Amino acid sequence: MENRKRYLSIDLLKAIGIITVIVAQPIVGMFVVDDQGGLRYAQARRFLEIFFRTGVHFFPFMLATLAAMTFFVYVNNKNIGWGKVLKRAFILSMLGFLMNSLAWGLEDAIDWDVLQFVALSMVISYPFVKRFSALSSKIGLMILGMTALFFSNIFPLLQFRHFYLYSIIFGDFWGENYWPFFPWFSIFVLGIFLGYLFDRNSPKIRLLPWMGIVLFLASAFSGNLFTVFDDSNVWGPAIFKPSPFFMSGLIGFYLMVIPALHMSVERYPRIKSFLLKTPLKYYALAILWIYILTVVIGFRITRFAFSLKEPSLGASIAILAFLVICNLLLGYFLGRSLYLRKKPAY
Repeated sequence: MENRKRYLSIDLLKAIGIITVIVAQPIVGMFVVDDQGGLRYAQARRFLEIFFRTGVHFFPFMLATLAAMTFFVYVNNKNIGWGKVLKRAFILSMLGFLMNSLAWGLEDAIDWDVLQFVALSMVISYPFVKRFSALSSKIGLMILGMTALFFSNIFPLLQFRHFYLYSIIFGDFWGENYWPFFPWFSIFVLGIFLGYLFDRNSPKIRLLPWMGIVLFLASAFSGNLFTVFDDSNVWGPAIFKPSPFFMSGLIGFYLMVIPALHMSVERYPRIKSFLLKTPLKYYALAILWIYILTVVIGFRITRFAFSLKEPSLGASIAILAFLVICNLLLGYFLGRSLYLRKKPAY
């Protein structure tokens, strides 16, 4: 039985993030041609555009920040060494490649995605996290994060763009590899600093929402608060190589939401009691397996449906509804079984 302290606010936001992901995956599978392609149904454009400007925009990307917060607390509270970090990163990245193989086939096995990105970010940030009490570590990690932000929508050294390592670091032009280190390491760095403040129960937490409001408004006034919807490559560079002002908007949103929810849960017992009664707490505990299983099962069912006969828009919506309901039920029962076994203390 695991009875270590967990942050309810982090778990609730993880739950919202993974629920948004398992709703988004079937939508992309049904309405977008081969993931990185164009729209399968022109009539679905407005629906997808609205969806991309709400759920996909805010919460799924937050999972990287929450993973960084959890990583910081894990390393500092358990005095974790290089061996365990490398082992975790290796397992996480291998699970990502295995998921690719099972979902899309061996030809896409080494495509870069969120699990591999988080694994790489853990390894890169570990030396700084391990000595985070030192000012030099904080400054060094901040410089790395700002550098990642600077290269948000920049593709330097284009003569190397066909190399796999280039896609990992800077991204690609085709949408076959996601979550490049630049710019997404910036929100992982944000999570490290938030984890540090949470772990110390710092009074500075109450100032963060105000910083977030400034960044969020700056992004909104720049016109880059939402992703650019590209009909020809829906799930491609327009999302994963966005404007630095878009990234600033994400950071601002996270600085508002994560500390605000944490303070509300800690300060108001009624809010905490109410949230603990919801099923959201279940999804956070099984987030990795929910993600892998729903991606593999969802895309296999989608491909099978289209291999028989391309369904009409109405039939696709029916299949989509079926997949979303199955994903939500699978996540609920997986998370609930883990919750009953671990009985986390909040």
